[in-house]
Amino acid sequence: MSNQLLFNDRVYEVTEDEEKVIFTDTSNEKLKINFSFSKDPVKNKIAKEGLTIFFTELFS
Repeated sequence: MSNQLLFNDRVYEVTEDEEKVIFTDTSNEKLKINFSFSKDPVKNKIAKEGLTIFFTELFS
């Protein structure tokens, strides 16, 4: 499955596989920002907890 998404003035190609959703920057910008999200609920929980700790420490 492949779709396009406009996010923050960048066009991303969105693809999925069994394990993750992948966002590939197809804009004309020199710096490409690609990212992905896991579909595994355990990995998502670990990432959420890590980001919560990171931003709590950063802004406290």
